[in-house]
Amino acid sequence: FSYQHGGSVDFTYWLFGGTFAMATASIVSGAIGGRSKLSGYVVYALAVGTIVYPVAVGLVWAGGWVAQIGVIDFAGGGGGPLVGGTAAITAVYILGPRLDKFNEDGSANVIPGHSTSLMVLGTLMLAFGWFGFMTGTVGSVFSLAEGGSGVELGGFEMVGRVAMNTALASGAGVVGAIAYPLIKGRNPDPDLMSIGMLSGLVTVCAFGHIAGGFGTIVVSLIAGFQAPIVENYQEKLGLDDVVLAFPVHGTAGI
Repeated sequence: FSYQHGGSVDFTYWLFGGTFAMATASIVSGAIGGRSKLSGYVVYALAVGTIVYPVAVGLVWAGGWVAQIGVIDFAGGGGGPLVGGTAAITAVYILGPRLDKFNEDGSANVIPGHSTSLMVLGTLMLAFGWFGFMTGTVGSVFSLAEGGSGVELGGFEMVGRVAMNTALASGAGVVGAIAYPLIKGRNPDPDLMSIGMLSGLVTVCAFGHIAGGFGTIVVSLIAGFQAPIVENYQEKLGLDDVVLAFPVHGTAGI
């Protein structure tokens, strides 16, 4: 095979796109935790990476009809998380719930994770990595000056806005998520705070390059607030989404 028709930029975009595809495929793994075979997950990941994801991002980022009707998706709020979240809830429905998750009357039991500390640590690692792919999506922080006389700032102002909105979204998502149990007279917990943070980060992917700080806070508050509400509806439908992949990536992506 010859690489003579591809340049460095082409390879860079290929690798960058590959990381988004991997992230999309990984969303399902948490939703179906404890009740899936590795072989089945591998088949799913191949299908998403080679068929589903390329079509979805083509609709948004390659000039497809979604882009043509005016939908903006800066860093994959719909192209990645929404695709993965939809796949997750579909897999949850097909596989059925974990043992002892639901009682005979349909009520749900809480099955706590084995380590809250590791869950929070993982969430913070994700939040830190979010700055990388959000600001990396800008692409051209530096550019050649006119006439090739030197290097000048390219999208650096956008990088600052994107980074700021990413930070605001993570915090606002947490506030939105803990507001729901407080309204219900319950105490918030680290699980819900983590879910809220990720919900805010998912939703800012769509508009982090153009929104102001106030708009980012409002939308991220809504994203965090809706997560526990969607969780309740899922449980009423008998859907056992272990890490709430659909509220975090699906409805927040929408």
